[in-house]
Amino acid sequence: MLYAPTLRYGFVYDDYHWVRPYSFHEVLSSFWGTWDAAHLEVAFYRPLTVMVYAVRFLVFGFNAGAYHGASIFFFALAAALFGAMLLRLFRSRALAFAGAGLLLIHPAVTDSLVAWTINQYQLAEVVLFLCALHWWLTCEGKTVRWWL
Repeated sequence: MLYAPTLRYGFVYDDYHWVRPYSFHEVLSSFWGTWDAAHLEVAFYRPLTVMVYAVRFLVFGFNAGAYHGASIFFFALAAALFGAMLLRLFRSRALAFAGAGLLLIHPAVTDSLVAWTINQYQLAEVVLFLCALHWWLTCEGKTVRWWL
């Protein structure tokens, strides 16, 4: 398996700033303020990121292998969703497999979405976006009666 070595990776660099317990107040505050309560990072609005980080710490604690395993799982899910979207749009299995395969091996996304635990929020956003596209494809052209 191409990504299996990441299961043995530990935490590095800024992982240590983000892999920690989050209070409910801190998660809630991220909807009205910055994503970084310590003010070490640029003051971005990223409540989804804070929620992902809080939930993953509740589930995995300080287990780096579990974080990397989750990255591999959700990256595989993103590739499957991307391939399924291409299949729905173009009705071509070859294009669906090629698109999913390209996503799986492209170096720009493999480093940022699989190997770095700090970027799991981006992986969550990719999966959420692809799920939204699938929902849009499902709802597109439906009648008012279907919606009711």
